[in-house]
Formats: sequence, C-alpha cells, structure tokens
Amino acid sequence: MNALDWTLFALTQIPLFVAFASLPRMLRNVRRVRVVTHALFPLSQAAFIGLQMAYALDARDWPYVAALAVCSLICAGIDVLLVRHLVASEQRDMQDNRVRLLDVQTEAQRRRMREFRAETQSVHTDYARFVERLDQIDTDLRNGASEQAVERSIQSASNAFCPHTARMCENLAVDALLAMKMHDAQRRGIDVQCDVRVSHHTPLSDVELCAVFANLCDNAIHACVRIREHGGGGGSGSAWICIRARADARQCVVNVTNAYRADAADDGGPHCAEHVGFGDTTIPEHGWGLSILESIAAQHGGECTSMPCDGYWLAVFRA
Repeated sequence: MNALDWTLFALTQIPLFVAFASLPRMLRNVRRVRVVTHALFPLSQAAFIGLQMAYALDARDWPYVAALAVCSLICAGIDVLLVRHLVASEQRDMQDNRVRLLDVQTEAQRRRMREFRAETQSVHTDYARFVERLDQIDTDLRNGASEQAVERSIQSASNAFCPHTARMCENLAVDALLAMKMHDAQRRGIDVQCDVRVSHHTPLSDVELCAVFANLCDNAIHACVRIREHGGGGGSGSAWICIRARADARQCVVNVTNAYRADAADDGGPHCAEHVGFGDTTIPEHGWGLSILESIAAQHGGECTSMPCDGYWLAVFRA
C-alpha cells in the first residue's frame, strides 16, 4: 500500500474513532461494563470496514472504496445517535424508578407517622397512669405503709410507662423505610437485626439512600422467603437478616447479610431479578437492582458488591 492508500484507509477509520472517542463523555455516569459494551459498536465496525478497505485498495476497486468511506460516515453518525438514545432510555427508566421509589418512601413516612401518633396517645395514657401511681405512693407514705408495700408501688409506677417506638437512626427517610422493611420481614417470619447510624448529612441524597436500603433489604427478604418456601423455616434462626450501616458527611457504608442456601436459590441466585408486588411495599428488582446501586456507588467513587459466603449472603455498598 502506498501513501495514497494509507490516506484513504485512515479517512475511513477516522469517523468511527471519533465516535469511539466521544463515548467517555456521553457515558461518564454509566458503569464500566456498559461503557465497554457500547464501545464495541464503533470498534467492530472499524475492524470490518478496515478489512474491507484493505481488500478494496489492493484490488483497486475505487467504487467500493467510495462506498466504504460513505458507510464509515453513516456508521459513525448512527453509533453516536444510538448511544445517546440508549443513555436517554436508561435515564428515563431510572427516573421512572425514582418516582416508584418516592412512592414507597412516602408510604413509609405515612406509616411511621401513624406509629408516632399512636405512640403519642399511648404516652399521654401512660403519663396519667404514672401520676396515679405517684399519688398512691404519696398516700401509702402518709398512712405509714410498710417498706415492701412502698417498693411494690414504686415498681408499679415504673412499669406504667410501656416501651414505645424507637427510632432506627437519625435520618428520617431511612428511619421510616427501615421500620417498614423490618415490619414486612417480621410479618414473613424473618428475624431481623438492625444496627444503623445514618445522619442527616451524607454523600448520598435521601432518594439514593432509600434506593440502597430498599434494594438490599428487598433482596435479603426475597432470599429468606425462598428459604422458607423450601422448608427452611422450621427453626427460629433459619431465616434471618442483619442490617448494619454507618453514614456521615464523609462516607456511607451499608452491610446487609442474610441466610442463604444454594438449593433454595433461583436459577439466577438468591438476588435474581424478580418482580415483587408493590402491595408488599417493595420495589421491582429489575428496576432498582444491584446494577443501579453499582451506578450510584460509581458516581460517588464507591462500589457495590454482593456474594455468597460461608452459610450466608453478603451485600456491601460503599460510597
């Protein structure tokens, strides 16, 4: 091939490589595996057109050379439009699932508000009962009651205050969501342990935080339900979930472990994409699944991993 041939060859490759070079900017908020997949479009076309151009130049088939040059330009333009369309479509799906997540979050806040209202009424009742016990203690003391009788009256007064709803964490959105998820899990016969410390100021927005906790909890609940359906629900500890999280202004770490049995997992594993009903206050996993959580983590310089360990399943989100 002479200098003219190399020039023509380069001219047919330049449009495709320009399209390839524009991908990082268009896909800056997309997972790396998705970037590699999209990059295969212009690279595969460049390889095919380059091979055809080499044969055309060797055979001096100038009409075919011109056709390949036009095809290169057309393919480069189509690649850019296709990637933009895919990115826009993915963003629309994310927005739709954000709306669905906000619906779940709103329902969680409403449920939590009902709990606090009921608790407020209970506190008023307990306070009135406590005052009555104090009056009884005062009367007993004036009447010279025995020490044992006074101790019983004091114990009765201390028991007047029943345990009330405890906050899960400082962040109100996460608190309401976790309260709902724990209620749903316990209703299904799943033991839940929760040690969560999430402040009001975190690297993630409230929507992103709820997306993380909702999906990790839903996946864990789904895996435990599968265990119980396969006969693993006989023992009290056979279906369990443990939620640990620490989030402040600098970092966010969420660790969710749950019971896991390989024979109770679906073909895609215990965290496979399966639609769970909205009536159960869960989110369709095919929307806000682990892949979306990986994207959220990547935007904040973190990561999201999920893997089976020795007798349990581990999911960790860091940002």
